[in-house]
Amino acid sequence: MTSEMQIVLTATPLAGYFYTLCILHGGTRPRMLTGPVDVGMLTFGLGGLVAFGPFGRAVLGRMVGDPAGPVAWTIWLGVVVLWSVVLAGSAALRLAIYHIGPGELERAVADALEHVEGHFVPTLHGFEDTKRGVGVTLKSVGWLRSGGISAYGHDPDILIRELKPYLKATLARFPQRPSRLTHLMFGLACLSMLVPFSTILLANPRTTNALRALLDSLRWW
Repeated sequence: MTSEMQIVLTATPLAGYFYTLCILHGGTRPRMLTGPVDVGMLTFGLGGLVAFGPFGRAVLGRMVGDPAGPVAWTIWLGVVVLWSVVLAGSAALRLAIYHIGPGELERAVADALEHVEGHFVPTLHGFEDTKRGVGVTLKSVGWLRSGGISAYGHDPDILIRELKPYLKATLARFPQRPSRLTHLMFGLACLSMLVPFSTILLANPRTTNALRALLDSLRWW
């Protein structure tokens, strides 16, 4: 596999991930994703970096030597995909919320739980129904304006299924302005594409000579 192809396979998914975050934070209301979708989006963005970046090259270099052949790259890619599937499956009891502050997320979850069977009371990290034996934990990242909700206890998968439609409806009652993170994520998406491809172009002697000639002409004028 050529270095140019490795750069393409590393930079493109990462740029796509940042652009997706740009979209999630650019609307007028919070966005909710299921845990497997959220983890799948993350592993897709970082998967190219892990599989084809310096880490992947180092692993294959230790295992089969350098340069690695197509069979070694295929096996390594299969390992990364399997790792992604396992991570996505482990997130089945979680919901991810984007474009919302910590306080609003807590109020939205409290309102949604009022429509779920049971009596949920606030705890240190979320809400719990001791009689039913289930609860949810909340984790918020203020500067990223995002958070996660995880279910635990007796039949937590049932609780997540019950909570999801009510939470989606409740989140619609918390209108948001486009976040500054939209510009940050869009900038990171552009940099993720421009920097690697600029490196490829500048490594080409023809491109370097053409750029040098352009700079000389601009300096002449």
